[in-house]
Amino acid sequence: MEIKVPSNIGPKEFFEEFLPKEYQRIKETVKLPLNFNAGAEILGKGGGDWSLIYDNGNLKVKRGIPDEPLFTLSIKTEDWKKAIDNDLTSIFISSTDTNNLILKYLTQNKIDRIKNEHGKINVTVDNIAYEGEIFNFKFSIIIGEPLAKDPELSLKITKKEFEEIRKNPQNLYKLISLNQLNIEGDFRYLMKLATMVFF
Repeated sequence: MEIKVPSNIGPKEFFEEFLPKEYQRIKETVKLPLNFNAGAEILGKGGGDWSLIYDNGNLKVKRGIPDEPLFTLSIKTEDWKKAIDNDLTSIFISSTDTNNLILKYLTQNKIDRIKNEHGKINVTVDNIAYEGEIFNFKFSIIIGEPLAKDPELSLKITKKEFEEIRKNPQNLYKLISLNQLNIEGDFRYLMKLATMVFF
């Protein structure tokens, strides 16, 4: 069962109406005994902050970044609009096939370990076609509440590589081993987080 995000949907409608409604529709296929908070930060006009609270199979969404989020996804509103039109909203929501969900790899123990991490990963997905132009889609994954001394790295990938990782998150290891990822910063931090999730 695939989730189809309506085109031109705004952040507020997506998080406060579409996402909770869709989750209720498909929750039995993804329901997991986990407990964590995540945040979404949409920067610019029409944006805002939202908390995604996952509690043993139940999802709640409310305004504002939660206290001690496991991670926060940060994106500019102009990139949000382009993402919707290019089906790149998989950074927020993906197929209900649990084989394609990072959640399937998580346990509460792994989540608790990630909670002790702090840092930021900036991701650029390049060569995206939008209204006759080619653009770079950018977002950040903020782990915990990073301080100035905490790890920060930037990752630049193609749309094809992005889709490979989305379809099977463990392809991240393959792309790293083949030296196909353009990474600036200490990639050991990325590997550490990936290891926590998948192993």
